[in-house]
Amino acid sequence: MKYTLIKIPTLSNPNHKKECAFVAMISSYPVWKGYEGINKEQQNIIIPIAFMINRSDGKIGFPGGIVEENEKIHTAAVREVHEEIGVLLSEDELIPFVSFEFDVVGHLFLVEKEYNFLFNLFPDMIRAKHFGSEITGGLLAQLYDYKNQKGITSLLHSSLAPCVREELIEIMIHFNQLNQIEHLPIVKKYLLKNGEYL
Repeated sequence: MKYTLIKIPTLSNPNHKKECAFVAMISSYPVWKGYEGINKEQQNIIIPIAFMINRSDGKIGFPGGIVEENEKIHTAAVREVHEEIGVLLSEDELIPFVSFEFDVVGHLFLVEKEYNFLFNLFPDMIRAKHFGSEITGGLLAQLYDYKNQKGITSLLHSSLAPCVREELIEIMIHFNQLNQIEHLPIVKKYLLKNGEYL
């Protein structure tokens, strides 16, 4: 589905549209440490990681959903994460990150976690209230450009939920990794539209 997407000031809603709140739990870790077949230098590369979900509609996204009537955006983010993957975050952990307007307004929060926390989400998430209905799985997305279109390059071309491609680009900027993806046409188009990064 095509939609017109506009980056707006974080946590704003200028046209009073329905709002959604999402959470990207992020970390960095040398995921290849001890991996046979690659040299020590490659094993020590710190890879940015984002915890993502597989949705029942076949799209990949971040945990989150609709802000209910009279509910605060931060409260909705905490509630949705708990319902979808069983993690109880505190509102104090949420870092307002980026907002986009299309047919709704989507707000993304960042939460910085240790890699082991993200890794250990998998056994418990199957007991979450909405797991198996709204959510069908999770993944630790490596936000790193490997050779032959693997890693973040492949992810950016995947079937992503609305705004997620743009949110991933913003997260790459956050990790100072834009140089890995700025050559991609979809990234160039986004950067031209939101020219503050050119």
